[in-house]
Amino acid sequence: MFGFQQAVLNFAVRLETLDWNKGKFVETNTTIGDDFRAIVPGISFRPTQQTVIRVNYRFEKHRDLFNNPATKSGGIQVGMSSYF
Repeated sequence: MFGFQQAVLNFAVRLETLDWNKGKFVETNTTIGDDFRAIVPGISFRPTQQTVIRVNYRFEKHRDLFNNPATKSGGIQVGMSSYF
């Protein structure tokens, strides 16, 4: 692939969730928010065993402490690693 004899192309999907406060408020009996969710699909190219070039797209949703509608954000992450 691309002139490399042992090149590897990988596809990945990572799902993330984090809830900082589980349960309900004692005073109002409403659900506590402050949570985070993300989905991150990505592709990586490994031209040799010691080098990786990776591109991810990250889509996130954050809710505040009072469980208001989630804010949404997304972005592209590009990285390169070399091991020696």
